[in-house]
Amino acid sequence: VLVKYKNEWLRIINMKDESVSDLRSLVFYATIGTGIVAIPLYFLLSIIVYNNVFTIFILGFIGVALILTGILMKKSENHIAEKSIANLNVKEMLLIGFGQGLSIIPGISRSGTTVATLLLLKVNKEESFNASFIISAPAALGAVGLETIILLLGENQGNNELSIFGIIVALVFAFLIGYLSIELILNVVRKYNFA
Repeated sequence: VLVKYKNEWLRIINMKDESVSDLRSLVFYATIGTGIVAIPLYFLLSIIVYNNVFTIFILGFIGVALILTGILMKKSENHIAEKSIANLNVKEMLLIGFGQGLSIIPGISRSGTTVATLLLLKVNKEESFNASFIISAPAALGAVGLETIILLLGENQGNNELSIFGIIVALVFAFLIGYLSIELILNVVRKYNFA
């Protein structure tokens, strides 16, 4: 996301550039909304996921969650795009963040919930997808930071021994697949019904 949207991110972090103040506000408030929802859910899910009794229910829930995401996106596509990011108020930006925070639940699509929320708020489709990807960066960095803190504090009981080589290979493949996926999704969105 940072490489794909490098120009936007350079302008966002340059506080003197007022041309992206609306996008900067969206990133700020959506990140706050994400944290409000995602952090408590993270700890709740970590208790449930490690309990084998709930495994079958979790798998069923993931399937239901994927279907619900598709239905939400389908419903949101019926809304006529009347707004741009510039027209969103603080409450709406927080709402987008709440949607992103729910994606910590397995099976809930992060881009699906954020794009659907933006579309329900009547933001045009292409701007919704671009904004959805841009606001994902702080959320992803926050998730990595939280996981790192938990690993350093020794809270996680799993075996976390990874070789440096394994980490580098994982990062390279995650980067390549992530970048290509963004390109693919943006091309699909321009041509097809994404739901």
